Amino acid sequence: MTIVLMALALAAMVASGLGILYPYVGYPRMLRSAKRVFKSGERQDGPAPKISVIVAAYNEERVMAAKLDNLLEQEYAGEMEVIVASDASEDETDAIVQRYAEKGVRLHRRPERRGKSMAQNSAVELATGDVLVFTDASVLLRPGAIAALMEQMRDPTVGAVTGEDVSTAADDQDQSAGAGFYTRLEIKIRRREAENTGTLIGVSGCLFAVRKELRPPVPADSVDDLYVPLYVVSQGYRVVAAEDAKAIVRRTANLDAEFARKVRTFTGALFTMRAIRKKVGRGGLAKVKTHLRWHKKMRWYGPFFALLALVSNGVLVALHPAFAYLMMLQMVVYVLGLTGVAAAVSDAEIERRALISGKEPKKRRRGPIRKMQKFASFFLLVEAALVVAWLRYIFRKPFATWTPTKRAEG
Repeated sequence: MTIVLMALALAAMVASGLGILYPYVGYPRMLRSAKRVFKSGERQDGPAPKISVIVAAYNEERVMAAKLDNLLEQEYAGEMEVIVASDASEDETDAIVQRYAEKGVRLHRRPERRGKSMAQNSAVELATGDVLVFTDASVLLRPGAIAALMEQMRDPTVGAVTGEDVSTAADDQDQSAGAGFYTRLEIKIRRREAENTGTLIGVSGCLFAVRKELRPPVPADSVDDLYVPLYVVSQGYRVVAAEDAKAIVRRTANLDAEFARKVRTFTGALFTMRAIRKKVGRGGLAKVKTHLRWHKKMRWYGPFFALLALVSNGVLVALHPAFAYLMMLQMVVYVLGLTGVAAAVSDAEIERRALISGKEPKKRRRGPIRKMQKFASFFLLVEAALVVAWLRYIFRKPFATWTPTKRAEG
């Protein structure tokens, strides 16, 4: 009986470890032999289509002028209109946008807050472009980013194109360094996904383009960077990446802001999957169901795998003391994560006191332990955010309104 119980506990522990690692390690390897489910077409020549750039905003007075200047400096051969969808902003956002009216920027103000998706939906109704480009107010685009998106649209099989995030920090005291690593890893997986399957199943919410006829109204409880690409794929079109369409994304200023952002993102993703299944039916995503399972859903089950790993390891330790070493290894990860969070909180307090006193904050040394702490703390942050997201999903508490991420300034 003991041997059977030990075998079951060991199998559960191995399965939980694979469950945590597979989306990041195993899935990219699986893509090497994946069947190409979408084929590309021949690029067509012709005049550049008219595009509508839509920027959803709520209280973005800090960044709005820089964002609009950045968009107007983009070189694009065709006609381009810019629409700022203000979700009942209460600061100077609207006034700043109105100062750009002579340069062709249109302000669409919603009378009451309904959230990002609702603001975007109403702006889409006003848009006159053949292609819609969505970009966040808090990110800046590198020169040629929009032109790079539209170059991919010359392929008639392409329904949507995503840009690529370049994750940056304001200084070397960055508390969210793990977020940058996560972003780079995600981009690598996306590239391999596109190469081997012919399509992506997600886009960067910071910058992406979609043909207007393929952009459905996005439910208020859903996120557009998952709902829109899945709808595009369900209609038989491809979603691809434009490597030269770079969006400079400054990471959140601290772990608290990053945690809040992750909770919103994961909660929105869980509700999005329910909404898109209702929209396109079970068969609508048949071609990409394998990639959805291993790329997205497996990650969302991370907290359950982590809990299973702890419980099964506890059973193994009770059956044989030799398994205590495995438990110690798990505890090292959690201790590194917790001390990393404590160090981040300490750094924030040191910086706050320095700002009050007018002195230069003392910078910590960036040794190997500190780096491991940052990655471990980011792992804990992601898993904790997923726990909160699952609770919100189970108790049917989507985010009714939208609070834009406050990113580090630099």
